[in-house]
Amino acid sequence: MIELRHTPVGTTALDRLMDLLVHGQDIAVPLGMRREMPVDAARWSVERVWRMGRPFRAQRVLAGHRLIATDTEWSGGTGAPLAAPIAEILLLVTGRISVGDRAGSA
Repeated sequence: MIELRHTPVGTTALDRLMDLLVHGQDIAVPLGMRREMPVDAARWSVERVWRMGRPFRAQRVLAGHRLIATDTEWSGGTGAPLAAPIAEILLLVTGRISVGDRAGSA
């Protein structure tokens, strides 16, 4: 629906940005391709997912962890610190990777 120019009910422009970033990784990762995410866009997307609840419920799923971006000003949650680039945090809060899949921690 490329000609669609309105925001679907219940969504925001940030939802579409998040979809673009996350689904781009859904394609790139299995193909072994590296696809960089702009830091600001990833931070805005993480903030949206963190606050939105459904469908990701990131705050509930990641309860007991404090997420800390290493490449921009963003943090969320309380508990055991998990430090990572904001792009990795976006994949974490959207369920693309789990805490156990992470490459590094604080």
